[in-house]
Amino acid sequence: MIQVNAVTKRFHNKIALENISMDVRDSEIVGLAGANGAGKTTLMRIMTGLMMPDFGDVLIDKYSVLRERSRALRKTAWVPEISNMDLMDSPWILFNEFGSMFGYGREQIRSESEKCMKQVSLEGVMRRPFSSFSNGMKKRFLIALSLFQNAHNYLFDETFAGIDPVGSALLRDLIIYLRDRGCSILLSSHILSELEDLSDRVTIINSGKISGTFDLGKMTGNVMTLRSRSNPDKLIKTLSLFGSVSRDRNLYTVRNSNIMERREDIMKALKESEIDVLSISFGTERLQDIFMRSLESDE
Repeated sequence: MIQVNAVTKRFHNKIALENISMDVRDSEIVGLAGANGAGKTTLMRIMTGLMMPDFGDVLIDKYSVLRERSRALRKTAWVPEISNMDLMDSPWILFNEFGSMFGYGREQIRSESEKCMKQVSLEGVMRRPFSSFSNGMKKRFLIALSLFQNAHNYLFDETFAGIDPVGSALLRDLIIYLRDRGCSILLSSHILSELEDLSDRVTIINSGKISGTFDLGKMTGNVMTLRSRSNPDKLIKTLSLFGSVSRDRNLYTVRNSNIMERREDIMKALKESEIDVLSISFGTERLQDIFMRSLESDE
């Protein structure tokens, strides 16, 4: 698993990350959501040992990235947002370089690399230079290279951005496959729909701080909205019996994993409390709603 413990990073006088703590458990996909510049890539670079924190540490399968870097990184595969491959190199060259670092024999390098290229539908291009690859093909190769590492922990940094539809579908299937294999996966993206579809939990980062971590199974699909001009204190007291209540003037929102099953109880309680209901609805709260609400609470 991945554990981030009180990580802080400054660039000159600007705080990029402030006291960040989070984890990614085995057999789990955690989404890391945030606007551009929120600190997602800086956190990823610290997790991979490419950047040192000013304070705090990251543990990968209990190995410290600061003190046991080689052991920690052997357990980690990273797919960066932007590739920096030499355009004159080919997949075969990089597979050989990585395979040598991992102590693979030549036949193992050949068989494993061919299997990984097949998994991302890049058969037949093993010795072609990267200069002949489209951006989508380059992204798919980086995914293949991460699979080649046979790691236990995977970091995907904005991997869905700029990837072609074929690669996007393959990536979704591979992420689910890795989770089912027992791996821990951190998926960074500002494409909230992808995180919502794939993640077990989502951590929202805003201006270098954690705004919250949300279990999507409990937070989405369970919301009631009610509009009323009744006494706010009285109304909030009644609604609090059924979940977490937030208020925006005369609009009240109640969130609870079983709110849909308690509709009759809610209506009965509102009637007994003589609440004047202007409108009421039960529906689905999306990750977009959670994200915007979290950012608003930080302001």
